[in-house]
Amino acid sequence: MNKTIIKLETACFQDHERVNKILGTLDARNFAKLIDAVGLTANPRKSKVGKITNAIQETLELSPELFRFKSKGLLVSTSSCIELERNRFDLSFEEEQYEGVLDGGHNMLAIGLHLLLKLGEDSKQVGKIKLWDEFIEIWNNQDKSARDELLDDEALDKLSVPIEIIYPSKLEVPNFIETVLDISDARNNNDSLSSTTKHEHKKYYEILKKSLDQEINDKVEWKDNTAGKSIKPQDIIAMSLIPLYALQEAGKLPEGSPKINPVSIYSSKSSCVDAYNRIIEAEYERNGVEEVTDPYLVSAFSLMKALPLLYDLIYREFPYAYNSNSGAFGRISCVKLFDPQKKADGKTYLRSNPKTKYYESECTYKYPDGFILPIFSALSEWMEIKGNKIQWKMPSPSASIETNLQKFTEMFIAVSIKDNDYNPQSVGKNSGAYMIMRQTFQYNS
Repeated sequence: MNKTIIKLETACFQDHERVNKILGTLDARNFAKLIDAVGLTANPRKSKVGKITNAIQETLELSPELFRFKSKGLLVSTSSCIELERNRFDLSFEEEQYEGVLDGGHNMLAIGLHLLLKLGEDSKQVGKIKLWDEFIEIWNNQDKSARDELLDDEALDKLSVPIEIIYPSKLEVPNFIETVLDISDARNNNDSLSSTTKHEHKKYYEILKKSLDQEINDKVEWKDNTAGKSIKPQDIIAMSLIPLYALQEAGKLPEGSPKINPVSIYSSKSSCVDAYNRIIEAEYERNGVEEVTDPYLVSAFSLMKALPLLYDLIYREFPYAYNSNSGAFGRISCVKLFDPQKKADGKTYLRSNPKTKYYESECTYKYPDGFILPIFSALSEWMEIKGNKIQWKMPSPSASIETNLQKFTEMFIAVSIKDNDYNPQSVGKNSGAYMIMRQTFQYNS
């Protein structure tokens, strides 16, 4: 739990039977204390530098006295707000995922960058900052005592940041988190907040995070604009429909679950996210807690640990299976390859080895995944129900792929790829391609 005491320049109280609110303004020093205490953990997205932050910084530089009139400022939630003397408030943040800055992330970043410059940070270094995580790394390296002295400087006297602090009434304490989520969604609806970020905020993806190999989980951009993340959450969520589809075929998905179409794993990531969210939402409502307990669901998600590795394996090996069956994979117009004997031209030949999507291992060919999604999704046929859980039918799916991919894909290549004019989008959206591979994997399971 984080705690801080901030002083408001002005304070106006609004009481309600559910949520109470304090409206006021913060000076530079107390704004800095808020960054130290909570940052943007509770904000649905991480802010990034762009037109909005540039406009805010321009106002702060040219007319800081007008900032309070031009900006909504910050919306902060806290489970405990104790009024002290002289407009000081003791704030406690017990659930960092929900308590803290709910709205105003761009203001936080823009003002933070403004303060770094005023504190004497190198302007070139500050100018390189693009994301909140990059900012906070530099901010946390500041000497706080020296910083506080500088923040009291007269040059920053005109900075006044509007702030709203919401905290629960005695009646609302048990339901405060739910109320905070509703308010947060409403306040962020004016911006393009992704569905995955909103539902990550509601802990819909905790079961996925626990099930994935940690190396993969660390690469997933669960929250918008998080620095250094190479994997989109939509790809992981769509992948999770493979074991969920196996449950559907066995009649073991929870009652009322949406119907899963394997083709959507390629053709419509948004419908995959929607289907997943609806399944988890129903599970949370059934349990009365934010936890997946259905044994079939738990076991299905446990299979996720192997799927990114299997995807990479199929991606790396499929071109060789194609060459063994049909000829030259590299001659397909959308395919690029690395050949040290050839001059890189950016069209057919690459300057260096491409890498697989998840574990980033080197491979030779780079191509759209529409060619392999029907193969990858067919892994559901290698899953079976035993007792009250789902598991792999074989001890090593990867060994079966390495040994038999050429044989498994012979008909798929002849019918699905050639008959669709070597167009990966047509292949990835062709229900017949998925049926061919499911039948093949079913026969060879």
